[in-house]
Amino acid sequence: MQAKAILALLGVVALLFALIGAYFYGRHDGAKINEAAWQKREAGINAQAGAEIAAADQRVLEAERVHASLLAKESAEYQQSLKENTDAKDRLIADLRAGNRKLSVPAACPAPGENTLSSAGPGTGGGDATARAELSQEASGFLVELAAEADEVVLQLTACQGIVIADRVGMTAPSQ
Repeated sequence: MQAKAILALLGVVALLFALIGAYFYGRHDGAKINEAAWQKREAGINAQAGAEIAAADQRVLEAERVHASLLAKESAEYQQSLKENTDAKDRLIADLRAGNRKLSVPAACPAPGENTLSSAGPGTGGGDATARAELSQEASGFLVELAAEADEVVLQLTACQGIVIADRVGMTAPSQ
């Protein structure tokens, strides 16, 4: 009988170990199932976030492309305006040097034989309002250079305004 009791005890112990093993195996397998479900859910969240980031990147790239295009256009227009201004100035200076053009200013000239020093009193005056005084080549060249420089400043300010406008257009690009 003792052998049967030992065998029964061994059977109970074996059954107990089998149950404990089954419990831990099931717990481990359940943890794997839960972890797989969690990983699947996280992968879905990550894929959605990745798609949103990619779409945002595309919007930013498009806004940058539009902005770069506006700046390139503004720069090209500015460079063309500078070239046209320089060409016009060079043509005018060449014409002045060749004697083809002359610069003059209106001048009040006394009538022939009139003494301007003694006629300080009231009167109609004998000045010819259509008389003009011709400027020297040096003075003409200086004035043309000065005017061209002023034109360049205007062109530069106009280009700056264009860049500010392009920047504002870039900031108001669609964000979605």
